[in-house]
Amino acid sequence: LAMAVSVSGSAPEPALEYAAALSEQGKLEVAEAVVADAAQRNPRNRDLLAALAQVRLDQQNWSGADEVAQQLRQMSDNGQDEMADNIGVAVLMGQNKVEESIGLLRSMMGSGDDIQQQTTMLNIVRAHVEAGDVAATAEKL
Repeated sequence: LAMAVSVSGSAPEPALEYAAALSEQGKLEVAEAVVADAAQRNPRNRDLLAALAQVRLDQQNWSGADEVAQQLRQMSDNGQDEMADNIGVAVLMGQNKVEESIGLLRSMMGSGDDIQQQTTMLNIVRAHVEAGDVAATAEKL
């Protein structure tokens, strides 16, 4: 896989496959380097950016993941991006900033289709559960 990435000039598909294999082996720093290089060469590839954010979240590199979220927002026409918002929620939850993550999730309500709305509501409930706020959890159900 490493050779495929090299020969392809860090094309997205082989880079994603190689990074996934590295991540499964616990080689997160190398996986990040592979995806970061591919993302630098393909800066508008959302799959690469999503993978880069995930590796950084797995490393608890909150500022690095947030940088990816900002890049996604800059790519959008109106500065809004669901993937960027989801990364932001994951960063906040990783930092145990539950109330802030719930606030961001609530701001996401009203946008997207029914499935996205249901997913957002589920994530709000999940955040309340993780915070130990049983009353708010019951209220959402």
